[in-house]
Amino acid sequence: MKKIKLFILTLTLVAASFATADAQVYHSAIGARLGWPVSFSYKTFISQKSALEGYVGYRGYSFYNWISVSGAYLYHSPFPDVDNLQWYVGGGASMYFWNYDDTFSTPGSNTGTSIQGYLGL
Repeated sequence: MKKIKLFILTLTLVAASFATADAQVYHSAIGARLGWPVSFSYKTFISQKSALEGYVGYRGYSFYNWISVSGAYLYHSPFPDVDNLQWYVGGGASMYFWNYDDTFSTPGSNTGTSIQGYLGL
């Protein structure tokens, strides 16, 4: 697992060294969310200012596994006085599915839900 994390970190740093500050115009995009859980995302604009985003994540540990499925609606608006920069706000929901097998509780599985808020540039 440490080799995978090191590879992802190295790949991210190399990609960042080649990146420029030019804005991109796009309709749909795929991406990765690095953190806990590691997630793969898909975002598509349904109008000039509205977008839908969905992502699936996975986290595993020695005695449990966790999968999340999430969706969000995002509203984009231009950032004042900065060309090609937008801020966004939105909301969404997630479902979490996990199972565990440890020595301090009864082995089993469970499902959970959450609501989420988004705010960013």
